[in-house]
Amino acid sequence: MDTKDRVADHRGGMWFPASLWTACLLLAACIGGCTQERPDKDNGLVPATPAAVAATPTPYEAVPTYTPTPIIHIDVRLPPSTPTPTPAPQQHRVEAGDTLIDIAARYGVTVEDLQELNEIGDPRGLQIGQELEIPALHVPEEDANPVRARHALRRVAVAVDGLDIAWAMGEVANLDTVPVEQIRVAAHLQAADGTEMVRRTALAVRHITPPGKAAPFMFRLGEVSQTAHGWTLAVASIKPAHIGGYATELSVGNLRFEPQPSGTVLVSGLVTNHELVAVAEPEVVVTALDAQRRVTAVRVMLPDERTLVPGGEVAFEGVLIPLGEPVTDVTAFAQGFKDE
Repeated sequence: MDTKDRVADHRGGMWFPASLWTACLLLAACIGGCTQERPDKDNGLVPATPAAVAATPTPYEAVPTYTPTPIIHIDVRLPPSTPTPTPAPQQHRVEAGDTLIDIAARYGVTVEDLQELNEIGDPRGLQIGQELEIPALHVPEEDANPVRARHALRRVAVAVDGLDIAWAMGEVANLDTVPVEQIRVAAHLQAADGTEMVRRTALAVRHITPPGKAAPFMFRLGEVSQTAHGWTLAVASIKPAHIGGYATELSVGNLRFEPQPSGTVLVSGLVTNHELVAVAEPEVVVTALDAQRRVTAVRVMLPDERTLVPGGEVAFEGVLIPLGEPVTDVTAFAQGFKDE
């Protein structure tokens, strides 16, 4: 074997014929070309024919299931019917520009009652500084308690949110013949021994409550306590309405609500201004009710337009987050201020 037929293997210093080296390379190539790598479960490769598997939905395709917040089963009581004296007539000192119509509207009484009580024959004869007696609001004879007689708590519920905070919700219905305002609701939480643990008060969400209408309320009571015995709810205070600059001639139409899979409720509608003047800062107060007609949510929704011309209309839309049972109905009213 001469030099040209030999090649050196530098790894071991041994010499092999060139023809033998070439044959080995060709054999290795043939073996490699005829060999297919076998899939390995641990190497992350997908088999040529994968087995059928059930499709797993992606997280954004999943629809959450609505789980209603439970109503707390605790006492919600009205205060005992303790007779109280009928309020004495109020006094009003006539100022420049006052008229009997303005004074009657301010105190929620009629012009005729003012004239009769103060023996006024000619309404044009008012004198600046004159003292007028204002008639007390009407109280039915069968109920000597003026608060209980003129108003009623209804649709009351107490529910807990996701943070274990209890909320009181409901309505105060005006049973009188005159409009009222500034309805304040009080809640007292007692322990089993009668000790007062918590006292909360809040205004109902309505500027002016006409006769036969109701003002909704919803306010935070506090964390649920194991020692709580029961809540007592009552109308703490209420005043005859002074209409003044409040806009009362607004209506809500096309009211619709759509419960969402997440448990929220989408509400929409249309506000119309029936006042003779423009209305500033219009707002819609929406109340959600469950199948038992209990209040489960109250929210103020603001239309996009912040001034509504006479005869004008504006759409509104918003989302309610109810507490308690699923919503089966909603009610709504609109309010605002006269832009004079």
